[in-house]
Amino acid sequence: MHHRPDELPISQEILPEAAVYYTVAEIAKTLKVSADHARRLFDQEEGVIVFSAPPKKYKRGYRTLRIPQRVLDRVLLRMTQKAA
Repeated sequence: MHHRPDELPISQEILPEAAVYYTVAEIAKTLKVSADHARRLFDQEEGVIVFSAPPKKYKRGYRTLRIPQRVLDRVLLRMTQKAA
């Protein structure tokens, strides 16, 4: 069975249709911090989707993060509770 990319059979439990995902750059801009700082905040956070490719002979490896709204909310709540 062949599916178009916009019709992939992904379980709603794994990737809810209504979920909102942010890039590191979007979060950095919103929080007015550097992209490096935003990446460190979310890099090891549970629930973040990570796309990665290992390093090759002359190219570095990379990791692309997608942060769900619920993870962003959880981290911001934790940060504001520590500050209080």
